Amino acid sequence: GADEDMGDYPYYLLSAHEIVETQNEAFDFYADYINRKYEEVPIDERITRDASQLHNWLHFSDCMNNGGTSQLFIDFSPSPTGKVGQVIRFVHDPDAIDVIADSFDDYLKMLMDNEYCFVDEMYFE
Repeated sequence: GADEDMGDYPYYLLSAHEIVETQNEAFDFYADYINRKYEEVPIDERITRDASQLHNWLHFSDCMNNGGTSQLFIDFSPSPTGKVGQVIRFVHDPDAIDVIADSFDDYLKMLMDNEYCFVDEMYFE
């Protein structure tokens, strides 16, 4: 899961092939959001306002709830208030783009601190 709020919907890591295959997806799908074309869509201020920087996002994970319309990215070109390497989550319906961790390490620590809330113990008995 990306965070405790999404515990019912775990995210899965993309393969190296899928990461390469979807390398332009952030730009293709989210450029208008990043350029703040839709005022009703909340965008974290730590995220760039320059859509050309979306080529510096690494799409590494999709959500199992709906085949990937909720996605995780590592951001290598944040806004001046952001941090290089921060983890960004796009959530669909309602749409929002947020920083959920300052780094991939922090993201993994968040998963551990939440005791892997997305893991159903009944499958491991």
